[in-house]
Amino acid sequence: MKIERNIPLRTKVADHLREIILQKYSDGTKIPTENQLAEEIGVSRGTVSQALSILNEEGIIDRIQGSGTYANPHILQLKIRADLPFRLAGLIESSGYKPSISIVDHQITSASEETAENLKIPIGSRILMLNRLYLADEEPAMFLIERFPTSILCDTYQPSELQQMLYHFLPNRCNVHLKYTLSELVPTIAGKEIADYLNVNPESALLRCNEIHFDENNIPIADSTIFYKDELIRFSILRKNN
Repeated sequence: MKIERNIPLRTKVADHLREIILQKYSDGTKIPTENQLAEEIGVSRGTVSQALSILNEEGIIDRIQGSGTYANPHILQLKIRADLPFRLAGLIESSGYKPSISIVDHQITSASEETAENLKIPIGSRILMLNRLYLADEEPAMFLIERFPTSILCDTYQPSELQQMLYHFLPNRCNVHLKYTLSELVPTIAGKEIADYLNVNPESALLRCNEIHFDENNIPIADSTIFYKDELIRFSILRKNN
C-alpha cells in the first residue's frame, strides 16, 4: 500500500480497506480480523482499528460483538454518498463515466451581496471567479462556479495554474489550506446560461449545491455553486438511528 504524505495514516488505511472490502467482501461476508489485516497491509493493529472505526461510522462495515466484522452490502452498493467527502471528478467515476474538466472562463470581478455575506467581505470586493465544466464521457454533467477574494493572493500565478482545483491552487499561491466545507443542496431551474453549458432546456430542473470553504482558522476563504445534471449524478445519504 502506498502511503501519501499529508494524509493521516488511519485515513489512508481506511481508503485501502474500503477498496479491499468492495472487491472481496461486498456480498456481506465476514472480513479478516484486525491482526490479519494489519499483517496483510503492513501497519500496526492500532492503525487498522482506527481505520475500521472510520468504515464503521460510514456504515461500510458492521461490528458484531462476539461474532466479528462484516461488510454491509446495502451500503457498498451506493455509488455516491452526499454525507461523505468526495471529489467532483470522483462523482463522475463512481457513476460509471470517464471524467474530464475544462475551464470555461475566469475573470476578476466584484463580489455580489451573497458572496460578500458568505466570505465576510465588503460588497463589491475584488474576487477571482472560475467557471468549470465537468464532462461524463464527453457529455456535460456538472457546472462549477468558484469565487475567492483576490486579497488573499500572496504570489503571482500563470493562467494555466487555474486548471488546478482550489484545494491545490490556494496552498500554492495564497498560502491557504482548506479544512472543511459547508454545503447546502437546493432544487433549481437551469436558466439560459447554465442550460447552455449543460446542454439542457432552460426550464429543466437541476440540483444546485451552494458551498462555503473554510481554512484551518475557521475563516471563510471561498464559495462555490455547483449545478448537477440529475440524469447523470444522483446522491444517496446514510442516516443512522443510533
